[in-house]
Amino acid sequence: MSRRFLPARILDRYLASQFLRYLLLALIAFVLVYAVVDLFEKLDRFIDRQVGPLEIAFFYLLQVPYITVLVVPVAVLLSSFFSVGQLVRHNELIAMKCSGISLYRILAPLLILGFGTSIVVLCLDELVVPRANRRKASFERQAIEGRPPIDYSRRKNIYYYGMGGRMYYIGSFDGNRQMIRDVVIHEYTRAGAMARRIDARAAVWSNGRWTFRDGFLRTFDEQGTELPDSSYPFSTLVIPELQETPDDFAKREEDPAEMNFWELRHYISKLRGGGADVHKELVELYLKTAFPFANLIILLFGAPLSSNMRHSGFALGFGASLFVCFFYWGFIQTGRALGHNGTISPFIAAWMPNILFGAAGIVLLLKVKK
Repeated sequence: MSRRFLPARILDRYLASQFLRYLLLALIAFVLVYAVVDLFEKLDRFIDRQVGPLEIAFFYLLQVPYITVLVVPVAVLLSSFFSVGQLVRHNELIAMKCSGISLYRILAPLLILGFGTSIVVLCLDELVVPRANRRKASFERQAIEGRPPIDYSRRKNIYYYGMGGRMYYIGSFDGNRQMIRDVVIHEYTRAGAMARRIDARAAVWSNGRWTFRDGFLRTFDEQGTELPDSSYPFSTLVIPELQETPDDFAKREEDPAEMNFWELRHYISKLRGGGADVHKELVELYLKTAFPFANLIILLFGAPLSSNMRHSGFALGFGASLFVCFFYWGFIQTGRALGHNGTISPFIAAWMPNILFGAAGIVLLLKVKK
């Protein structure tokens, strides 16, 4: 092992331990601050409904994954300011450079940890946050609001996007009898034009297919004009190509924001099949991968900046972290708004903050004293 390799390994462990310690402390602090502020806002509600302390604690415990994903970028930047700033404050950074170790090599463990943090946040956002949010919504309804759980086996007024460009309007659904009543199905082409409409008094699921009763089928050409020869009333009608089952109509209606990447991608494919505008959903889909990597991008921006701060105390590091993250969050919201209305492509809308801050970080890294 070379003489220079061993000190570099020791410095890697030293800087990494400092960074992880500050990161853990910052995360705990931010999560607690978020919970306390939210608790004071909801305190009257909890008291009026006589919610016990254990229920309140469990309610906020379910929010920890979401809060963590939200505040990790700020905690990462704050940790980089503190860990690198401490090296500057005690002249350790100068000593490292004088020993022949470049700034790139000094900051390497932080960038590796930033990438690792991004992967962990990505997994947390995919595997834990959606489930925790669904559990929180259910717990809030039952334990805090005192309402009974929703019986999804019996539902009314259902709007459901199906496969093949179909949109279901269902008056009532009976999962026990596997029946739907007052059904209207619109089938759209990829261009968004209606190709067929089915109205039926009821439909029953039997032998793996839907049998519609007492209805009318209408077929339309590309201009939206009804084709009389292909439109007719029926007493019973079987449409074998329908892929939806009673289990699909019995599922909880989820907000796209509560879906993970693959669930949202599947939802978008159904919307596209019906010719719907999916700009908004695509932006949210790309943000599910772009936002976790903000941890690496912000660290790339903050590490060289903190290496030039000669007197980086707590107040200065904290203020600089909030300032940078404020602008980053502003770029996210700007890109999201431009992507939702179709001004820019959804991919650029989601990744624009990372591209801009990443480019600024590379410039800072190249210009900083090595």
